[in-house]
Amino acid sequence: MSPASRWLAWLATLPLLAAGCAVVPRGRLDDARSRIQSLQAENQELRNATVRLGHENQDMALRAVEDSRRLGEQDKAIRGLERSLADYQDEREQMAARLDAIQNQIREAAREIPTRAALPPREGGLIRTGAAASPPEVEPVAPAPDGGSGP
Repeated sequence: MSPASRWLAWLATLPLLAAGCAVVPRGRLDDARSRIQSLQAENQELRNATVRLGHENQDMALRAVEDSRRLGEQDKAIRGLERSLADYQDEREQMAARLDAIQNQIREAAREIPTRAALPPREGGLIRTGAAASPPEVEPVAPAPDGGSGP
C-alpha cells in the first residue's frame, strides 16, 4: 500500500469513529451514572449479606454438630437408664416371687403345727407323751487331767 492510499483509508475510517463518539445528553449520562452507583451499592449489600449468611450457616452447622453429639449422649444415658430400670423391675419380680414362696412355706408350716386342742395335756409345764418324752439323764463330766475345766 502506498502512503496516499493509507491516508485515504484513514480518512475513510474517521467518520466511523466519529459516529461511535456521538454526543450523549447530560441527563442521560447522569441517569446512567446514578444507576451504576445504585447497582454497585446493591451489589455490595448482596456481598455483605452473602458473607453474613455464610457466617450464620457456619454457626448453625456447628450448633447442629454439637446438638447431634448431645443427643447421642442423651440417647446413650436413656438406654442405660432403661436397662437399669428393667434390671430393677426384674429384681423386684424375683424378690416378689421369693416372698410369695416364703409366705407359702410359712402357711404350709402353720397348717402342719397341731393346735392346742390336738396336743396332749401338759404335766409340770412339759408335754409328756410316753418314754420318749422323759428328759434324758446327763452324766457328770470329769475334770481334765491337765487341770482344765472341760474336754
